[in-house]
Amino acid sequence: MTEDKTYFIADRIKSGDATAFRGLFRMHYPSLLAFVDGFVKDKEVAEDIVQNVFMKVWIYRSSLDVAKPLRGYLFLLCKREVCYWFRKEVTVQRFMSGLV
Repeated sequence: MTEDKTYFIADRIKSGDATAFRGLFRMHYPSLLAFVDGFVKDKEVAEDIVQNVFMKVWIYRSSLDVAKPLRGYLFLLCKREVCYWFRKEVTVQRFMSGLV
């Protein structure tokens, strides 16, 4: 996809175009899922993380920077969500080990 088209899609999403958002989801979901699954090694967890990323993009769409490529932004958000997930898992493991 050309950068011009990516910026156009970002602009449409920013203005609330659900069709453009669905297109973005269909286009990037498989690669983001593979990326996240490579870290968490659990397909269901990876699906949840990627879906949360897209949900946040939609909720905060008005703050999208249309001058920046969406693909890189989506991967950055996924990486952050993976870090949050690992932190939560460590906390849960510490809590559970304290109960035993």
